[in-house]
Amino acid sequence: MRPAVELLSSIPELEVGRVLEQLPTVGLNAEAIAPRIEYYRSLGVPRLGRFLSRHPPLLAYSLEANVQPKVAWLKEQGFGDVPTLLSRNPSLLSMPVEASLAPKLALLLGPLGRQIGDIEHFPRILNYSVEHLTLRHDFLAAAGKAGAHGLTRTYRSSPHTFATKLAKRSLDEFEAFVARRASTRGPHRRAADAFLARYEGEGAKDDQRRAAVAAARSRLDGLLEAAR
Repeated sequence: MRPAVELLSSIPELEVGRVLEQLPTVGLNAEAIAPRIEYYRSLGVPRLGRFLSRHPPLLAYSLEANVQPKVAWLKEQGFGDVPTLLSRNPSLLSMPVEASLAPKLALLLGPLGRQIGDIEHFPRILNYSVEHLTLRHDFLAAAGKAGAHGLTRTYRSSPHTFATKLAKRSLDEFEAFVARRASTRGPHRRAADAFLARYEGEGAKDDQRRAAVAAARSRLDGLLEAAR
């Protein structure tokens, strides 16, 4: 057995076939993957084999340039149990901080009125686009239901369930709302601007929060420009 395959096979719950299928070169270099495995183990990620099997590129990411800076950034944002957060959503380590994680987190914690604990409960919320986050929040707000439901129900529900059960509106109303948003260019920019303007007026009472709003606006502008 090749050393790399032997190393992978020694980790409980790791699906060696799945890892090698998605990342064939991993099986050729034990020296390259060993430090990564040891880092995730020392970090305290629960069920390490399952974690690596869910997202095999974890074994290829640069620790110094990618993984460690993101772990540090997540801790700086106030996430209390980063290892568990990552185990629940390993793909967080594939997302760029400035272009993706930071603006989404700023949007969720600011205009959308969520807490760090909400995101820890449903970390896959950070996989959704800014457009999707603002669209559903805006529809709920128009129905007088903003913040009435948890992130999981709000963003994982089918369109029918979201419209009829959460917003208490018809599916036709929701589809018409989506169509109106899509009928002109840049609808999500206007939605994001509206959220940020409201946050600036109502919630940004000190310099630190005003700076966070300015940074969020800049990042959102970059994301939305790139999406055109």
